[in-house]
Amino acid sequence: MGLSQFSAEEVEFFYGFPAWLIGSWFVGVWSGVVGSILLPMRKHMLKHGLEPVASCNPYWDQKGKTFEDIDGYRIVLQNSAWD
Repeated sequence: MGLSQFSAEEVEFFYGFPAWLIGSWFVGVWSGVVGSILLPMRKHMLKHGLEPVASCNPYWDQKGKTFEDIDGYRIVLQNSAWD
């Protein structure tokens, strides 16, 4: 498949995107992918009795949910836009 099906103008347009735009697209797409994986994980954890715990940093109590596993390790799940 590749780019051989496109005209020279279209290929030039495609390669003309600035790096910051491609980087922004990459971050946006993969943030969505990670978020779509973590949201069901959070629901799964709540369903199986893992309750949120108080975070060591009050910022995470406002912006996310902190969970602690049986070994004492913590994970914070946050779902909000990047600033």
